[in-house]
Amino acid sequence: MKPIEFIKLFMIILIAGMLIGIMQWLPWPGRVMFINLYPFRDGELQLSHLTRELHSIRVHGWAQFATANGGLAMLAFVFGFSVYNFSGKFRVAALALMFLAVLNLIVSQARAGMLVFVFAIILLCII
Repeated sequence: MKPIEFIKLFMIILIAGMLIGIMQWLPWPGRVMFINLYPFRDGELQLSHLTRELHSIRVHGWAQFATANGGLAMLAFVFGFSVYNFSGKFRVAALALMFLAVLNLIVSQARAGMLVFVFAIILLCII
């Protein structure tokens, strides 16, 4: 497999993963299905939170744990940022991935991920 093919496939997988977190958060009829597909333990805790306001729902995402979802979101952000800045290809997909990753970080309410976001931005600016 050529490196550009790997980058393309990995970006598609990360975008799909970030979309799973967003689909668990947004109020739509298929939200319960996505929570049941990717439950944290048995999924009952997350299902019981669906009656809350959107800002107070903590999304577990495809990682099945909110803190891990924030970590994966930061991995996706750094990967998207790197592809956007250092590759001439897939710029629109990289921007979409960065946007979805930041949104996933916010809806998962992962404090460690937010801290990593700050340090990642600082290090990426230095590099």
